[in-house]
Amino acid sequence: MYNYKSKWLRLGTALCFGASLGLIAQDSEDDENVYEISPFQVDGSGDDGYLAGSTLAGTRLNSSLSDVAAAISPFTKEFINDIGADSIEQLLEYSNNSVRMDNTELANDNQVIEFEFQFNVRGLPASRSRNYFVWDVISMDNFNIERVDESRGPNSILFGVGSAGGVVNTSTKQARFSEINELQFMFGSNSQLRGSLDFNRVLIEDKLAIRFNAVWDEEDSWRRFEFKDQERYHFATTWKATDTTVVRGEIEWGEVIDNLGRSYLGDDFVSQWIDAGMPDRSESTANNARRQNAWIHVDNDDGLFFTGTGGTWYTNLAGTVVELVSDETTVMKEGLLDWEANPGGPDNIRDTDYTVWTVFL
Repeated sequence: MYNYKSKWLRLGTALCFGASLGLIAQDSEDDENVYEISPFQVDGSGDDGYLAGSTLAGTRLNSSLSDVAAAISPFTKEFINDIGADSIEQLLEYSNNSVRMDNTELANDNQVIEFEFQFNVRGLPASRSRNYFVWDVISMDNFNIERVDESRGPNSILFGVGSAGGVVNTSTKQARFSEINELQFMFGSNSQLRGSLDFNRVLIEDKLAIRFNAVWDEEDSWRRFEFKDQERYHFATTWKATDTTVVRGEIEWGEVIDNLGRSYLGDDFVSQWIDAGMPDRSESTANNARRQNAWIHVDNDDGLFFTGTGGTWYTNLAGTVVELVSDETTVMKEGLLDWEANPGGPDNIRDTDYTVWTVFL
């Protein structure tokens, strides 16, 4: 006997399946008109306040942070503005497990020959990059930075860019297909006066856009004869040549004039000689009449010393030669050097002009 119920059931199933195919086909046609960001590109357009949704730091691909098995801390532009950080150095004060290196890790402990400060992440040296290219050109300023990603620890995918301690990457501002008009002023301690602008225009709708950023900044220091004055400019453009080809270009130029002192105030080569009665050459014995000690200014710790000859640290709590710490002659005698002045003097000035350009396809 023929089962009419089974017949209608098969017919209804076929109709539903056909309708679903039609819906799938319709969605496929709509997807062809959707513009997708390159999987190798991340900008700040998808950030919501302090919340960042994606990163390149874990896999070199635009990946959701929830899918990346790495310790990554993204800093959005809104967060950077709210804490008033105008440099990567200031921003890292709010990061996890990052400590600035203020001693012998720098060449001869001399920051004058280093364009950028050095830092450790998880106790190991970390590196810096810009748009995931190694960056050692000039100190980075936040006037043209849209996003900062801190990747902590080693990552084999970032080999060649990241160090054992990790990498801090900055993403520069890109030209967008929308208008931007921003003007900022900042007043701070140490007589800081800073102004910046951000200007974006669309020249051809959905095809060509340009963006211009500039900053003027003057700032002194807590020490005399230490300052930093800078003018920087950044121009970026985005050209959507075809539906599948986007060309981005940017150029940055500027001048940075600064007088940057060492992390310590000076070497003591004379105190021990004075204590020994100021012997002449015939009475001295090789290096015994010489001591190279320096006073390190460390917040909340007045008992930290450093010897430049052996690179050994001595503290009031522990150390290789504790008796030297309790000896008042270990510290430079008061009056020999002004502890609130840069020992390099007022003419220890570095004047740097730079130009950097990049093209992305």
